[in-house]
Amino acid sequence: MKLAGKILIFITIGIFLLVLIQDVILPWRLKKILQTNVTQNCDTCSLTLGFTTTNLFTSEATIRNIHLSTGDPKSTFIDVKIKRLKERVDIADLFNSLLRIHLLKIRNLKVEVLEGDLKSKSSSKNDNSDFKFIVEGIEIENSSFSYTREHAGHYAPIRVTDIQATIGALGNTPDHDDHETLGHLTGILEQSGEIDLKVSAIVLSKTPFTDINLNLKNQKLEKMNPYFETNDGVILSGQLMQGKSILSIRNQKLRGYVQAKYKDLNLVYKKTAERSATAAFFSNLIRSMKINEKNTDTPKDEQIQYVELNRDPEETLLGFIFHGMKDAALKVATVSKDKKNPVLEGTGLKK
Repeated sequence: MKLAGKILIFITIGIFLLVLIQDVILPWRLKKILQTNVTQNCDTCSLTLGFTTTNLFTSEATIRNIHLSTGDPKSTFIDVKIKRLKERVDIADLFNSLLRIHLLKIRNLKVEVLEGDLKSKSSSKNDNSDFKFIVEGIEIENSSFSYTREHAGHYAPIRVTDIQATIGALGNTPDHDDHETLGHLTGILEQSGEIDLKVSAIVLSKTPFTDINLNLKNQKLEKMNPYFETNDGVILSGQLMQGKSILSIRNQKLRGYVQAKYKDLNLVYKKTAERSATAAFFSNLIRSMKINEKNTDTPKDEQIQYVELNRDPEETLLGFIFHGMKDAALKVATVSKDKKNPVLEGTGLKK
């Protein structure tokens, strides 16, 4: 056989091996790493991954139609769907115990959280996994989030759409143990209000360490009634012109405040399983008197209410955060202004 023929054979074999590695071995390895470590470290998790491709020359991997679910619908159930995920990885790390992702791009992410009355069961899996990961940055586009509180067969939803977000570095390696991850999100609340959310958190901390800065404007309050009416027996009308919520969570304690400016605000309390018709009547009477004390001409910086809560042992972190925001927001609408700021004294929070 001539030399040229041998060279051609070697080139053909080389191309075949590259295609085999890029299109078969690496996608299989990436999917195996993700599926194995999810199931090993979460006994209620289910993960399916669709068509997966890798590129040896750009170190990029793309996974389509991802579906992750975890939990129990009677306590807390989380369902995550991703239409397309694109990541830039270190190829060599796919064959050791560290997965390093330089940039994770997620499109059409859909997160649904359902929280019931039962206490969530703690995972029996070992927290000291041999698998380590580092994600240096995340970009999220065209996504949505919903939180639904289920109680006595009634469902109270909150939805955010048109989400665009960025998340900073995070991981479970020793140098990320006390690392604060920063996140920034914009979106539309209940097809009305414009959300601007900033979060700082030690993501994998065993005790919650989170700071939240939420700004919301131009929210039609009747759009929130599917949540407030079902969950709290409160019917809202009017418009939130501008609102700001600052919360700090340390261990099992939440502190913060809500500052809001309303237009044509009105609240009506209705009968619920926990509130009788008579109690609803007196709540409405007291509410009307308090609203009259605070009209739309009240200076914006005076419409502030502070909140301090201790987390119930059976309360999820997400439910705890919504609890704090909701309590402070309703206090702004129904209670005359605070003269002092006792909640924030001695904390890092500022008005």
